[in-house]
Amino acid sequence: MRYSTLGRAGLTVSAVGFGCGSTAALFTDRPADEQYRAAKAALDGGINFFDTAYRYAAGKSEEALGATLLRLGQPEVVVATKLRVDREDFADVRASVRAQAIASLRRLGRDHVDLVQLHNTVSVGEVTETEYYGPLSVGDLFQRGVIAALEDLRRDGLARAIGFSGIGEPAAVAQVLEAGAFDTVQVYVNLLNPSAAMRVPPGFRYIDYGRVIDLAAARGTGVIAVRVLAGGALSESGLRAPGTASWGNRAWAELVSDHDRAERLLGLRRPGEDLTAAAIRFALAQPRIDTALIGFWSAADVTAALAAEAAGPSFSDHELHLLRSTLEIS
Repeated sequence: MRYSTLGRAGLTVSAVGFGCGSTAALFTDRPADEQYRAAKAALDGGINFFDTAYRYAAGKSEEALGATLLRLGQPEVVVATKLRVDREDFADVRASVRAQAIASLRRLGRDHVDLVQLHNTVSVGEVTETEYYGPLSVGDLFQRGVIAALEDLRRDGLARAIGFSGIGEPAAVAQVLEAGAFDTVQVYVNLLNPSAAMRVPPGFRYIDYGRVIDLAAARGTGVIAVRVLAGGALSESGLRAPGTASWGNRAWAELVSDHDRAERLLGLRRPGEDLTAAAIRFALAQPRIDTALIGFWSAADVTAALAAEAAGPSFSDHELHLLRSTLEIS
């Protein structure tokens, strides 16, 4: 397993990270024994980074991860979680952020986490609508004390580092990175939408994140790749029903469409490799990604991801050409 230092956070993290979200559903819907077997397989294979959030099944993921790590003897791993600031929290942002962090620590059974991340999308202008990722403007982050509240957690030892979800309006993500307020950023990148890592053609059907990984790395911000399997669309085993609970009807329809579109990428597979392994290999081949979070369904998924990592982080010029050709017709 390769390891990197996660930007200014100074945390040593494995190239493959363990995502405990609702889409893969292992830490929200599966039995404790399966969670234990998968986490043990991860540890045995060198994975040391575990990422969760309160909003993954209303705290169930944090509780399950905490119980699993306790069962494993509290190994020395890097644990990250997330909190969200809603507009009603503006009345006292510091109190809300601190209360959320303490509640997460209680569920995890820890006195601190290595990384706490803001689980909101970001926009350039003012926003009023509410949705799952409760959008905040760049102004909200700086002028309403959101970043200051997160810095308080770091100062008080409740978190070693602070980060944010680099999802939303690309211009807003760039502004936040330019300001250099966060130690890490989670970046949306995969074979269907590789725009955070490479140029995409005009008229590209997805959000163009404008090679934001380069900007983050240039600012010393640790880069965590998320949605590496596009919410399951890049899994040849198909979309797993237990993970659909977190998707609305529209989002689920888009996911199914992405899964169909992923068939065009089958040519990227190498002999003996499936599309999932190719997708993981693509993320690992990006030199400025410090760790790529994978949502695992089982211990077998962990083993497969470890095999993809062991095969080497390579993506040939021919494969890049084939990927670009596929994006042209997407």
